[in-house]
Amino acid sequence: MVGFYYSIAEDPVYLDNEQFRREYVLCESGKIYRGTYRNPKSYKWSYGQFSDVILPMVCLFLDRFTEANRDVIDYSQRGSPVFVARALAYLVCRLILCMRMIVTKF
Repeated sequence: MVGFYYSIAEDPVYLDNEQFRREYVLCESGKIYRGTYRNPKSYKWSYGQFSDVILPMVCLFLDRFTEANRDVIDYSQRGSPVFVARALAYLVCRLILCMRMIVTKF
């Protein structure tokens, strides 16, 4: 199971500032910026973090990542926010690269 508790002081992702919690954790939407340094463009973004499919999807991704790397990774590392963030970033980047390769073949 993946779970990080921003409101528990012993958790590595704990935020002691209630304003930061509302802005960084509990907010369902926000803005992302794309473009260049001199010409950034902002876009509204729905994070979808409270959607019913997010937790099962993250668990599936982590299962696949752990299975593919079982010689160096075990399930206990899922308690580390750094491990989870790196594993998911790696998987998303691989997915994007695979999609680009498929698109360029056609």
